[in-house]
Amino acid sequence: MTLELVRAQSFDQYGAYNFKLEVPGYGTYLGQAAAQGTHMGVYFALTDQSTRDNGTGIASLVRNEAGKWTFDKYYYEPEFKGGNFGTEKCVQR
Repeated sequence: MTLELVRAQSFDQYGAYNFKLEVPGYGTYLGQAAAQGTHMGVYFALTDQSTRDNGTGIASLVRNEAGKWTFDKYYYEPEFKGGNFGTEKCVQR
């Protein structure tokens, strides 16, 4: 997962981000995220739109014991596979 800050649309505790998630065997998901402090809302969509694999998530960002950011997300995809949801966790490299 890559989050790229959009500086022109960010200020104080608010951040706007471009979102990219590359999943082996599935493809690349693109989207955007809006953050307030360590809470973030995310919209994402698989680049292959024929799958209807897109959704919305809510995430929290926390630094772990090693000082790296962790990203814990719950997501909901209303149209993929008749409705899908789950959680994901990413740790900064």
